[in-house]
Amino acid sequence: MHPILTPLRVEPGADLPESLPADSAVLLLPGAHRGALFVEAALQVDGAGATLDAHGRGATVHAAGDEGLLRIVGLRLRGGRSELGACLRVDGDMGVEAEGCVIEAGLAGQGGDAVGALRGRLRLVGCQVLGELMLTGVAEAELVNCVVEGDLKLREGASLRLVGGAVRGTLDLRGTTTRAPTCTVEGTALAALRNDPRLPGLVMGVSATVPGA
Repeated sequence: MHPILTPLRVEPGADLPESLPADSAVLLLPGAHRGALFVEAALQVDGAGATLDAHGRGATVHAAGDEGLLRIVGLRLRGGRSELGACLRVDGDMGVEAEGCVIEAGLAGQGGDAVGALRGRLRLVGCQVLGELMLTGVAEAELVNCVVEGDLKLREGASLRLVGGAVRGTLDLRGTTTRAPTCTVEGTALAALRNDPRLPGLVMGVSATVPGA
């Protein structure tokens, strides 16, 4: 049984610590916080009313560890800059859960100006994604009652489960000659669907009445 941790309280305007021990807990008090958060071990971050702004110094939250769980609750993420996943980037095998978060669009060279994942297990619950979300490589993701304002792109062998919520942009799938993305849709409102005719993915649960289906 894990011990109950007393969270490290961080005042608005202060930089986040550069390193945190495994199984730490952090409470960002309401207001604006500076810094890009690089995570390699289990971590809990709570921040109702708090904004974490990377100011272009990297991904706002970058999950790079190969084990453990990063859990983020109530934060607004903005100001990120990364090749993939500007404001939330997952490229380690660890699990990432975000609940009640607002994730803005930043600057991403290869896609996912809001959220991007190459590996790992990503779960978003009740989140707003104010930009593009891109899953590629072997990333696994589940979105529960989330709203994605931009496109939701699945590439290579990524897999996704959508439950409730809405995708206001295009659900866009494209595989490779050896791998195909998969998507299961359960009661999610889709504005449009595009499945590459030459390198298609597998889509389950989508009505043929969806525009572009």
